[in-house]
Formats: sequence, structure tokens, C-alpha cells
Amino acid sequence: MEKKKKIGIIVVAACFVVGLVLGISLGLANKKYRIAIYDLPKNVSEKLRGYVESSDKKFVVTVLDGGSGFSVAESKKYDAVFTWNGVLAENLAKAGVDIPAQAYSKMPQAVRRSCLVDGKSRMLPILYDHVPLYFCKDASTYNDFSGPETLVELEANMEADRENFSFPMLVAGSEDEDFYGFLSMAVESVLGADGYKALVKNLSEKKDFRAVLDDVVTNTPDGASLSLRSVLEKIFDWQSRGLLQRQWYMVGRTDLFNLMQYKSFYVSAMPLDYYRNLPRMVSYNYTAYRFPMENVDMDHGLVAHEIVMIPRSNKKALRNLEDYLVSLDVQEQLSNVTTFAPVHSQSGAYDSISDDARFYAASTKWGPLPQLDRAAFTSKDDAQKFAKDAREFFIVGE
Repeated sequence: MEKKKKIGIIVVAACFVVGLVLGISLGLANKKYRIAIYDLPKNVSEKLRGYVESSDKKFVVTVLDGGSGFSVAESKKYDAVFTWNGVLAENLAKAGVDIPAQAYSKMPQAVRRSCLVDGKSRMLPILYDHVPLYFCKDASTYNDFSGPETLVELEANMEADRENFSFPMLVAGSEDEDFYGFLSMAVESVLGADGYKALVKNLSEKKDFRAVLDDVVTNTPDGASLSLRSVLEKIFDWQSRGLLQRQWYMVGRTDLFNLMQYKSFYVSAMPLDYYRNLPRMVSYNYTAYRFPMENVDMDHGLVAHEIVMIPRSNKKALRNLEDYLVSLDVQEQLSNVTTFAPVHSQSGAYDSISDDARFYAASTKWGPLPQLDRAAFTSKDDAQKFAKDAREFFIVGE
């Protein structure tokens, strides 16, 4: 009797263990992974959402707009977050995990570096869209234009084209997006990537324009000190000499478009998505090219809008998603439906601009660098105030 009782207990225990194992297995098999897509353009969010959800039925995607705000605490509700590279993404990544090296294996080294956080691979680049200059194609008639490689060449071309264009350079500086794009490219050109990142760090901590204006953030190869003021004074010099339209910081996109129709300026800066949505008969007259470097002996990057994935664990489903999104075929498809440049070094790209962006990024040491506003600020109010204060510098020159 006692023996039968023991056998019964063993059978019940075994059934419990088997049931527990089966329950856990079924629970894991049916687990849902919550994915957030935050602050990306609507068309990009929806396309990316479709690819994520179609890759595995386990993924439940929530699209959040930029106005809703997003914090590290809120990100803990999700298994992974897709957003722009910048200070917010870095803060989220610090609470994340190291991503296996395999996920980066098909990317240029410079693109991999763009997602290092405190020296660790915590973000996975998915797509990026660089911030270019646009040169009037007619310039090739006047000065054999092939794209200036240095600021000295750019200035020489602007001087040479004074008689051929109403304005050598024009930027819609009253628009924050255009203002930050132009300023970010100029900062990276003059300060190099190391100086750019040092300025971003100072600005993210101090927030205030005047507080960072004269901070020395790097040096030229011959030892000269460089600061944000070094960049602003160069831009102010351009506008004082009439190379850059004198009140460019008050120009709007309507003004820019009206003058662009008549090929009234040699070079401009504008967001790539704005350029792509211009009437073809207007945009065709201008070609995109990267902002030239002041000193080619300094390490550089490429100012860009980069979409990154930030996982909170290395669960197999998330690892599979990472590999899927950066695979050759999917990268080409994502580029074609979003117009962004692929991170895969051999994938097809949407157009020549996207392909050029990949080449420009790969040819630098630090690859895509977030635009200053996204790189330094989590608050839109702080970003707007900095732009306002910087415009005042260009009014008075100090």
C-alpha cells in the first residue's frame, strides 16, 4: 500500500513537471513582443511597421508620434524601439543590451561606428538620409563644376559665380529644419567629427547657446583652437561678403522655391524630403552633393537622419528581426519604399542620391552623425530656443 502511494506521488509529480514544461513552452511560443516606432515620418513608420509585423506574428507594433513624448521609463514597456539616432536614442540604448556583431557584418565600418554608445554596440542602424547641399547644374557651364571637396573650393566657386546668379548661396534659414541642417553641416565641416560630437555633448548638458559658444571642442591639425564661434564667424563672414544672402536667417521655403524656379542661386541647403517633393522641372536643375570639409586631414562624418533599432533583450525573435531588417533584399525594399539609404553595403538603393549617401558615409571615419537639434536636445522648446539665439548672432555678428 505504501509502495503504491509513493508511485502515485511520483506519477503526479511527473505530470506536474511535464505540464509545467508544456505550459512554459506554449507560453514562449505564444509570447507577443511589443515594438514601438517613435517620431518617424508617417510614411516611413507605416512601411517599417509592415515589414516588422510580416516578419513574425509575435510582433505587435505601436506607432507613436513625436508630439507624444517618450522617456526611458516608458520605453521599458516595449521589447524594442525604432527611432532617430540622437540623444534620446542614446539614452534609451544605455538601458538596452549589446547587439551581437553578426547584425553589423554587412555594413561599412563607419556606419557601425555611428551606433556606438559609450563604446558599445547598443543601436542597430536600419536606414539613413543625409543632409546635402544642392548645386545648380548650370554652374558646370561657368566653372567646370564637379563638386567642391573643401571650403576653400566652395568659396572660390561662390566668388566666381557672383555674376551668373542673383545669390551665390541661399538657405531658408527661418525654417528650423533648414537652419539646423545648414548649421550642422557647417559645424561638422569646420570642427570635424570629434569636435562635432564634443559640441553635442556640451550642448546636451548646458542647453544654452551662450554657454557653449566659446567652449574649445577641438583643435586643427596645426594646433589652433576651434569652437562653435569659429563656425558662426565663418558663416557671418560669408553673409557680410554677400556670398550667402545677407538675411538668409529670415528667408522661408516659399522664397527659396520661387528663386529656385529661375535658377537664381548657385548653392543651397534644404531637407532631402523637401527637395524630393519639389516639381521635377524645378528640382532637376539642382544636384545634391555633400558639404565640403574645411580640413581634409581631420576625421569626419556625414550629417544624416539615421533610423535605429534599440532592443531591450537578445531574445531569439528580436535577433531574427535584426538580421531580417538588415538583410540584402529587405534593405533594398526598405530603401525603395522610404527613399532612405540602405545600411547594407551591397544592397540596391532608391536612387543615386541614396547611393551617394552610402558612399559618403562609408568614406568617413564616423559615418552618419545626427543633426544638431536631434543630437543634443530631447526638448523641442530647447531646440527652438537655441535656433532663435543662433539667428540673433547672425544679425549682430557676436
